[in-house]
Amino acid sequence: MATHWTLGCDADDPQRIAAFWALALGYVREPGFDEPDNASIVDPDGRGPAIGFLKVPELDL
Repeated sequence: MATHWTLGCDADDPQRIAAFWALALGYVREPGFDEPDNASIVDPDGRGPAIGFLKVPELDL
């Protein structure tokens, strides 16, 4: 049985953070995901989780 899941991450600049992690993990932008304030990357082989980066106004550190 296949299990699919998504990891959600808060980010102040989702597009920039997604570009970094896509390069680091060998992921690609999620096809059809076109939201300027958010970003999503996926494993091109379909084995790893999708990772969503969601715009937040201020990060709590």
